[in-house]
Amino acid sequence: MSVIYTSSNYTYKWRRTGILQIALFIFSSYCYADYQRGKEYYDLGQYKEAWHELYGLAKQGNASAQIIIGHMYGAGDGVIRNLEKSVQWYKKAAQQGNARGQALTGFMYHSGRGVQKNHKKAFHWYIKASVNGDLYAQLELGKYYNRGLGVNSNAFLSYVWFTVAEMSGEICACLLDEKKLVEMKITKQDIEHAKELSKHIYYHFEHK
Repeated sequence: MSVIYTSSNYTYKWRRTGILQIALFIFSSYCYADYQRGKEYYDLGQYKEAWHELYGLAKQGNASAQIIIGHMYGAGDGVIRNLEKSVQWYKKAAQQGNARGQALTGFMYHSGRGVQKNHKKAFHWYIKASVNGDLYAQLELGKYYNRGLGVNSNAFLSYVWFTVAEMSGEICACLLDEKKLVEMKITKQDIEHAKELSKHIYYHFEHK
């Protein structure tokens, strides 16, 4: 059985909603095209053109554009190098839940680039990025838990995050060596438990 709505008010609202959805779709398509063009310019080293395409998008809240603007300020590509502004743009992306922005913000606090070095704040952003699936942040968490940086040392959680990172992608030999050293600090039962926990964490962000 079909239902016919005759209310003119409903029809007006439906049409208005439909028009808004179409307008948003068109706007999003243009933004995506502008971002892709800006990224291509950036990758080619045409920084003036990249800035022209990306800066406006970054100000509008496009997280991917914000990250590239952060890169440009960090390296002095087409702009005067300014690490403080680099951090600000990374953080804008991070605050929107962008995993790469969160990892980069963590790195800036870890290294003291553009901000005062602060391992607790670095750990805060690395946790967020790791849960969102960023491989670099997961590796850093493994190191942070092992070395007690910004958090109490915890060999079990260190092993968990190194294992998650291995599941996410290739990691360098030096960090595999560190994982082996961590493995020597925990029991076989803990290792099996850590592997199971790692699987749950990995599948959580993979199927988010």
